[in-house]
Amino acid sequence: MPAASCFPFRAVLASVAALVALPTLADDEPVRVSPRVDAVLEQAARTGRPVLAVCGSEQCATCQRLRARLAADPVTVEFLRIDLTIAGAPEWRNWQAFADTRAWASPQLYVVRADGTMLVSGRAQSDMSDELRAALREAGVPLTDQERALAAKLLEKARALATADDRTGALREITPALAKPSFARAAVAAREFATAVTADLERSIEGVAVTVGDDAAGVTAALSLVAVVKDCGAATPGLARAAVEKLSVLKKAPSTAEVVRQAEQIHAATVAARTSAARGRSMLEKIIADRPDSGAAEVAQSRLEKIATPPRQ
Repeated sequence: MPAASCFPFRAVLASVAALVALPTLADDEPVRVSPRVDAVLEQAARTGRPVLAVCGSEQCATCQRLRARLAADPVTVEFLRIDLTIAGAPEWRNWQAFADTRAWASPQLYVVRADGTMLVSGRAQSDMSDELRAALREAGVPLTDQERALAAKLLEKARALATADDRTGALREITPALAKPSFARAAVAAREFATAVTADLERSIEGVAVTVGDDAAGVTAALSLVAVVKDCGAATPGLARAAVEKLSVLKKAPSTAEVVRQAEQIHAATVAARTSAARGRSMLEKIIADRPDSGAAEVAQSRLEKIATPPRQ
């Protein structure tokens, strides 16, 4: 793909890397609300659990009834809890700025999704059970420590593949991290990455002409379609269908059908190399030997150079 069209995708890779690498609160980070509230918001972003903020004044009888009902409602254990006092203190004013509200009436209740989206905001009644359950359905699911670590690991591998221009491999690698509808930071980063890769592949498919030559550029174009069908069919069926339609057009003419066949051979060798570098190298070397000085040989040689050579004994 031309470098000009790669640039936005590279920028997304960098932004996603920054998102997933965000550390826990550091001493030099600006305070959003207060150190204690910011710590809870950070925990929410890390784990995917939503935040329940109950706000009231010290003399408010309705606030006391609300807190008593919440304490007795089992749904509240699903939330990270913050109690705020409505007063002129900096913490409350900072919360108003964070929640984008000017309300001072008591009591107030807020539900903040792990990604910072406000699901419930404003004046509260003494019984909020239905509202909390509705918000919980929109809040996604938390991730365990193991699931967060796995998502971060998969994203790291996928980013490396994308940087090496193996976008279909990157999408294949990140797919397991998309299984749970979570708003934990790692899950959000994985989804953003997958969205960026999918959009980039869509542009690549649209850019493939209805006919291709048998030079390296033509084989590479056909190979991009084959890789989408073989690697991304399960994860992105719509993307695979678009690639299949382009391939079906290319296969109608004998000359371009041969280019597709060569691309399929190169992709098969690439797949074999994932589990056996020796087998992948052997298959690519055969393509080069069978078609010396061809576009397929040039592309196969490029793939061959990316396969690690086994150390000498």
